[in-house]
Amino acid sequence: MTKANFHKNATIRTAKKYHDKLVANPARNYLNAHFIEIIPYEDQWEMVLELLENKAR
Repeated sequence: MTKANFHKNATIRTAKKYHDKLVANPARNYLNAHFIEIIPYEDQWEMVLELLENKAR
């Protein structure tokens, strides 16, 4: 986001390859999973986009 100067479309373009990798490799089950809150990547991505939208206003 900082490399794209918090510009929404530039951030999406820059992050696309990483986002695709995260979606392709879902989180594994961990021994201490009950201590970890798992937020799906898609939800995290939507949160980031919302933050960028709010910054643009």
